[in-house]
Amino acid sequence: MASITTTTVTTAIKKKWLMDLVKTAQGRLVATRYTQKEPMQKGDGGTLIYNRLLRPSLVTSTSTPGTLVTPSSAKALYSNSIEVTPSLYQDVFAIDDNAKVQTFIGNDKIKNAIANAMAIGMDYQAMKMLSIQGMRHRIDADTTYTKSGTCTSGSTTTAVDSGAPFNTTDFGSSTPTCYYGITNPDGPNYDHPWKKCTTVSTTTLTTAAFPQANTSSSKYRAVGSKGIVATDVLTISGLWDVQGLHDKVETEMFDDGNLVGFFDAAQHRDLLKDTVFVASVEYDNSGFLKGYKVARIAGLNMLISSNLYREDEDTVEYGHGGAGTTGIVYCSPIFGKNAFALTPWGMGSEGDFGVEWHITDTPDSQNLLLNATYIGWKAYWGGTVTRSTSVIVLLTGATSQGIEV
Repeated sequence: MASITTTTVTTAIKKKWLMDLVKTAQGRLVATRYTQKEPMQKGDGGTLIYNRLLRPSLVTSTSTPGTLVTPSSAKALYSNSIEVTPSLYQDVFAIDDNAKVQTFIGNDKIKNAIANAMAIGMDYQAMKMLSIQGMRHRIDADTTYTKSGTCTSGSTTTAVDSGAPFNTTDFGSSTPTCYYGITNPDGPNYDHPWKKCTTVSTTTLTTAAFPQANTSSSKYRAVGSKGIVATDVLTISGLWDVQGLHDKVETEMFDDGNLVGFFDAAQHRDLLKDTVFVASVEYDNSGFLKGYKVARIAGLNMLISSNLYREDEDTVEYGHGGAGTTGIVYCSPIFGKNAFALTPWGMGSEGDFGVEWHITDTPDSQNLLLNATYIGWKAYWGGTVTRSTSVIVLLTGATSQGIEV
């Protein structure tokens, strides 16, 4: 399962260490515990495809016996597919003395540190994917930046509402700060991953292409991030609002009857000032999710860490290589069962985890002292939201803790 170049440490020793490392990293991954179990299919050019049959609309009227059923009375039954192109992730560590390799290989603390970094990095990518593809909701429920309605027309790239509900100052025009998706089962593009708008006019939201053309059967919801400030903190009332939205869209709960959500330590600190939260919360001390604190309240398992996906109010990623100037908007994805899918690393070619490891202790020609050793990993990873209404991304501010990690 690993690619090894070596002249000093035996291959058997390295392979055993690498297998232990991969198993440790697997055990620390959190997002993969909540993915759907149905695998995606391999597509062309290294892509993966998830095929979906969308929920049909309800029967709302009675029928008279003997009534002729014609083709024109048949409902549309929508299906589509979501294509995922996994991206390459990798990391390399340098050891400056070959004599240290045996110590490096035998050190469980080093192994655990690398495994933990791998797991945290991939969990962050999962949180980011959920945050930019799920259905957004503001903690302040500000209707200035939240619009919903029925399309009067549209295309694969546009949602048109002739009532002109979109204020380009609030949503942006040539550089929009909003996302939108379709929320009703009998509308084309229902439950497809939300998309960020590329342009906005008073009547039209424009994005990259959806699978189908929007029609007058499509009910949209559009949410912008403008105006969220640090004082828009997480509250127990906000969590109940999210629970109510999940009830409305009939999200499938996990087997324990709860939803799951990712939260930042700063949001948790704000919640601790809410007396209703403090009086009702239960903490899980079993340690089954290393690196996360688990709190249960409002029908929700809260996974609390310091690695949440954040944006500035212009929806630009903050930290982790993003260009956002502030991380004022905390994006907490709160989801139900079968709401998203993650690819197995390595596309299955290297086992379920699919990591390729490289240990190179042959002296590097660029090192004049001939004593450099490198250990690194690479793996392909990708994911997609498969039911966007089952992933509600709660947008909040948070009181600064005066520290960045």
